[in-house]
Amino acid sequence: MKKLLLFVGYSLISLAGMSQERSYSKALTDHFEVSELDAQSDQEIAYLEYTANNAFVITEFPKEKVGNTQRYSTIELNLEKVDDFYDLNIEMKENDFQYFRISGTDKMLIIKSKSIVKREFEAKK
Repeated sequence: MKKLLLFVGYSLISLAGMSQERSYSKALTDHFEVSELDAQSDQEIAYLEYTANNAFVITEFPKEKVGNTQRYSTIELNLEKVDDFYDLNIEMKENDFQYFRISGTDKMLIIKSKSIVKREFEAKK
């Protein structure tokens, strides 16, 4: 009887451990396969989450820059469909910010550099 109770207890503990699946935000599941996410460490998942929400800024286009648009690329962007960084389909550059004037608006999109996003993420911990 003792062995049976030990076996049942061990089985329940094993099943509980196996049934604990990680859950991911919509930002990640919309852009990554669950199998890809499952292969990442908790730290890497936290970084991807941080990137989704913090790698870009949408702000007013500076009025003093209106005549000087040479530095800014123009981008077609439906602001209502941008929920996270991954929706933008823009790759971050390692050390350079990217600036875009959003066509048909008085807004600009700023993509932070990877090094800044990593530094911010590390400082947040």
